[in-house]
Amino acid sequence: MKSTDFSWNQCSCGSKLLKEYDHIDLVYPVNREKTKHNAYCNSSLGGCGRTVYGKDIEEVNKRWNEGITDEKL
Repeated sequence: MKSTDFSWNQCSCGSKLLKEYDHIDLVYPVNREKTKHNAYCNSSLGGCGRTVYGKDIEEVNKRWNEGITDEKL
């Protein structure tokens, strides 16, 4: 599945996480095996740096929409 297959809530900082053309930069696998993914509220695009991890995009999406934060810049 692709990140565009899911609905993404606005970040807790108020920044919109994704526009369709941003998906590749903000939701992606973080290891070569693609067993860990993240979603990132990109600070260089005006976001807060919030990062959420999961085993796949579906889990990251669920955790993101629940408001979970694993890391913050």
